[in-house]
Amino acid sequence: MTLKDYVNDARVCHYSLGTFVTGIVSGGLSILSKKFKKFYYETGQNSLNKYLVYENGLKYYNIKGVKVSEMPWGNFNDILCVYCYYNDDYSKEIVEKFKGEGTYCYKDIDIDVTIKEGDVVIDAGASVGEFCAYTAYKKALCYAFEPTESRYEKLCVTANLNSGKIIPVKMGLSDSCSVAQIVTEGIASPSMVLTIGGTKSEEIELITLDQYVNDNNIAKVDFIKSDIEGAERQLLRGATNVLKTFAPKLSICTYHLPDDPEVLAEIILTANPKYKIAQGKSKLYAAIP
Repeated sequence: MTLKDYVNDARVCHYSLGTFVTGIVSGGLSILSKKFKKFYYETGQNSLNKYLVYENGLKYYNIKGVKVSEMPWGNFNDILCVYCYYNDDYSKEIVEKFKGEGTYCYKDIDIDVTIKEGDVVIDAGASVGEFCAYTAYKKALCYAFEPTESRYEKLCVTANLNSGKIIPVKMGLSDSCSVAQIVTEGIASPSMVLTIGGTKSEEIELITLDQYVNDNNIAKVDFIKSDIEGAERQLLRGATNVLKTFAPKLSICTYHLPDDPEVLAEIILTANPKYKIAQGKSKLYAAIP
């Protein structure tokens, strides 16, 4: 509702003066907040233009060695801000400074959930490969799972920029090997779970992480990052053997469903009770000390 709408509504409904003034102030603050947020993101996105590279007809970002086809400002904050401005230091004190979805890496006195050279990484919900590009820079090997057509195409561009360190996989990770519908338009991000308001969908192939690791003779898994819009619990249920056998470091989004923090922690500890878990504002971090 705009301020004009509210004023007209107030005239019709004869709101009290207090209610009318409160509505005017609230509406004004809401509009200012939206404008400030838009300005903030536009300014941040423009600041990334210095990293744009035009090479052989291809446009991409090279952010201090991290090469990726696209880099939205919000994802830069979550994935590369600490690398660029805090010397890649993911200590608890620094991570807790960040608002929004938060960083994908974390370290405290008990656990170290960071990327190491030689790690084998699973990126569930890789999108266009922003986190994958960071893991490639850290000299880790990343299996990047992105089931949607448009994002997978951009992920492949990112993979080509990173010399075999990213293996794109056009599948979703779940608790069964099957097919499903994923909503791709009408909501903030593609999802199989949070589908209200969706206007377009795609059929995608699903596989369990346990099955994929077995089928591809993957000798170890060191790190799992997951941002799959409410399907994190299905992913973890389909990775029971991986959690038990390899005990990878975990960085799992917990902001999609209200009970995510409790449910995801229970699944992890049931699969491997040795895990130590730290609950961030929007992420669950886990590792075995």
